[in-house]
Amino acid sequence: MNKTLSPCALHRMKHSISVLQNFFGYNKARKKKAFTLAEMMVVMLILSIVLAAMAPVVTTRSKVDQSSPWRYSEGNLSDAYYGLGESQTAMIGQREFTNTDETAKLIINTSGTRPSHIAFKRDGVNQGVLRLNNNSVLLGKLSASGSLGSNAVAIGNEVNAGQKAVVIGDEAEAVDSGVVAIGSPAKSSGEGSVVIGVGGTTGKYSISVGTLAVSMGENAVAIGTPSMSYGNSVSLGAGSQANSYGTALGASTEVSSYGTAIGYDASANKSKAISIGNSSYTNGESAVAIGQNTFARSDDSIAINAGASDRGATGLQSISIGNLSKTGDDYALAIGAGAQAKSESGVALGYNATAEDESTIAIGTSAKATSFKADTHTNYPGIAIGLGAESSGGIAIGNNGKFLTINTGNTYATTNGIAIGNNAKASGAGNVAIGVNACSGVTGNNKTCIGSNSGPKSTSHKSDTTLESLYFGSGGSFNRDSVSINETNAIFELHKKGDYAMAILNADLIVQGYVWQHFAGKSGHGDAIGRGHSKTWGNELAMYNDSVPAWPYSDMSSDRRLKYVGKESTSGLDKIRRLKVFNYTFKKDETKEPHVGVIAQDLQKIFPDAVKKGEDGFLRIRMEDMFFAVINAIKELDARVTALEKENAELKIRLERLEAKIK
Repeated sequence: MNKTLSPCALHRMKHSISVLQNFFGYNKARKKKAFTLAEMMVVMLILSIVLAAMAPVVTTRSKVDQSSPWRYSEGNLSDAYYGLGESQTAMIGQREFTNTDETAKLIINTSGTRPSHIAFKRDGVNQGVLRLNNNSVLLGKLSASGSLGSNAVAIGNEVNAGQKAVVIGDEAEAVDSGVVAIGSPAKSSGEGSVVIGVGGTTGKYSISVGTLAVSMGENAVAIGTPSMSYGNSVSLGAGSQANSYGTALGASTEVSSYGTAIGYDASANKSKAISIGNSSYTNGESAVAIGQNTFARSDDSIAINAGASDRGATGLQSISIGNLSKTGDDYALAIGAGAQAKSESGVALGYNATAEDESTIAIGTSAKATSFKADTHTNYPGIAIGLGAESSGGIAIGNNGKFLTINTGNTYATTNGIAIGNNAKASGAGNVAIGVNACSGVTGNNKTCIGSNSGPKSTSHKSDTTLESLYFGSGGSFNRDSVSINETNAIFELHKKGDYAMAILNADLIVQGYVWQHFAGKSGHGDAIGRGHSKTWGNELAMYNDSVPAWPYSDMSSDRRLKYVGKESTSGLDKIRRLKVFNYTFKKDETKEPHVGVIAQDLQKIFPDAVKKGEDGFLRIRMEDMFFAVINAIKELDARVTALEKENAELKIRLERLEAKIK
């Protein structure tokens, strides 16, 4: 049983004891005399009062119920403590425990007049309240204009929480539905937004995480201290910033609208640009820079792993790929470590390849191509392909292949030379060198060297600038000024002097296939060996044919297995008899050699498929249409002759019979 007395009972008991003490002290003064009846009645009255005062304590504390358990301790009258009963519930704001109440130790029932459940003070100063209302929780203090919406959580000083909002922090504010603001202060002002961090703000459906993280507009994400993002963008990293629809990932990254920047200090400054890598940088729309310290400075340019601020892609739509690669102008391409395409539309592919001037091409390790300017209006871009290949206004293909334009006095050489092969050199204007060491030492013009070590051997021929010559194969150890059919190192040369063709073949010639020869006439005559014309050079034989044969000097395959056979040709005597044959000479033939044949325009009317227009605009004749029509015509005539012979034989027999009767 709990013997604790209430304050009123204590007071009454103390008063009774005082009365008894005074009474007994009075008796002592009377020196132990006996009680009188009146005195005994007084004592009994006092005892009855004390027992009456203790009766509620004895009867109440022997029960187990939901009455108030608050009691005062003997040692400290200003503090209260909870009773020891297992089913006891302390209630504030209501008298009785109801069936709908939670089975709690303490029930605090508030109202609209006093909405807060608990108020906290420190040294007499209000610190905040604990309030639960409409499924919401407030721990702290609302701002002057703040409110606590339904289903919200608000913790902190001067807070403001809208419906379904979560607000934690000093002066944190989330006024719209379903938002989160955590920080001192933090402000989330759009529906569905989240702010976590001191001084952070955000817009609708946006997220800001970090001190001073700011996401402005809808669907933005800013994570970092500080960071900033605009509508539909993502900014992740300290000091990162992303404009609308941009993505910035990394500390100190910066990106414009629709762009992407990934890496420390990466920057994509124009719309739709991409920068990936620490300190990567783009300054053009739709530009791409990938790699540490890689720069793409113009619209649509691409730079990958350039690795230095003075390298990368500079020109419009230029591409630079490789360590220390560089494009210096629009539409240029540089691929390879150290590759450089310095001018517009230049191409450099390979380690340290260099395309120096506009539209030049350098492909291969240390290949270099420059242009040749014949005058202020004419520029010949060079092409160099191969290890160490060099070209200035021409084409060089092969390891250490070279093409160089030349300038003698005030005369500029024509360019468009080609060099293909290791150490092939087309140093003269219009030269072509194909093969290892082709045209080696040749300084003259219009020379074509094909094959390993091909080219002229004499010094005069190497430096000649007037004669167009062709050289095929190595000269070996042949004697240039002699020709012997059975020589091991025999040589066959065709020279071009003036407008006459010349070619040099320093090897055996094997043709596995059909050879069609077309002989064209030339003007002029002389004392040459051969027909029609004579030109010699160093006692070498020059021959050509000035006539045009009527039929090719080669046979044709006619195997049925090689053909798609169509209908039988019926052209014959009816068409042949319509042909007209003329005697004629060619207008440009100074010799006026007579010819016999048909005229193409006449033939075209009868055999349309037999006449075609050549590249020079003149009509050419295909003879097979007439040839096979002649065969059919002969067959027709043969049939007629056979019929006539048969008829003549029959007439002869009849004639003989008639003659026999007459006799």
